Amino acid sequence: MERLGYELRGISCLVLEEVSAPRKQIISSRSFGQLIYNLHELSESVASYMSSAAEKLRSQNSICHAIQVFIQTNPFREQDNQYSNCITVPLPNASSDTRLLVRAALFGLKRIYRKG
Repeated sequence: MERLGYELRGISCLVLEEVSAPRKQIISSRSFGQLIYNLHELSESVASYMSSAAEKLRSQNSICHAIQVFIQTNPFREQDNQYSNCITVPLPNASSDTRLLVRAALFGLKRIYRKG
């Protein structure tokens, strides 16, 4: 009954976790405002997204064992040939180093990229 009284007076009795559990998956995903046709432009974007994901990883004091790269053509341009693919790139050693993660992401991108 005492708890009910506190709640009715607007005093919360629920204990919130002070620290949230580290995420098991970090996603840095974006759509492009314009069509991208070459590997160089796509590589720059993938490197930027991987850097963002690495920053999130370090902010929760985590490391990763693998990264996944996913690419897809614009599904709303039905007149274009559609393509999507993804690759998981395992890391030799778990890391949160941006340089290593970007290198792995670009390696994966080159494996699944298809011109056009």
